[in-house]
Amino acid sequence: MQCLSPPTTRHHGQQTIFVSKDLATCNHVFLRTDSLRKGLQPPYEGPYKVVDLTEKVFRILRHGKEVSVSIDRLKPAYIPKSRRTSQWKST
Repeated sequence: MQCLSPPTTRHHGQQTIFVSKDLATCNHVFLRTDSLRKGLQPPYEGPYKVVDLTEKVFRILRHGKEVSVSIDRLKPAYIPKSRRTSQWKST
């Protein structure tokens, strides 16, 4: 009995999150919705403009207010330059 050792512990809830390298240079991001989603509801909201960034936290402009968001919830938004500069006109 003294020769037996306990099994090694496992970390089931600690999965690594992919962080795109383009986040450091992007102007707009998508924000992941962490709440329970209804059917056919998209997993990301946005795009939102990046106001400021640090190594782990981004400040984005969301619904007219600056909000601090963890980098783990963000995905870069690739918006063509023509759409960024032009105004959306309703017809």
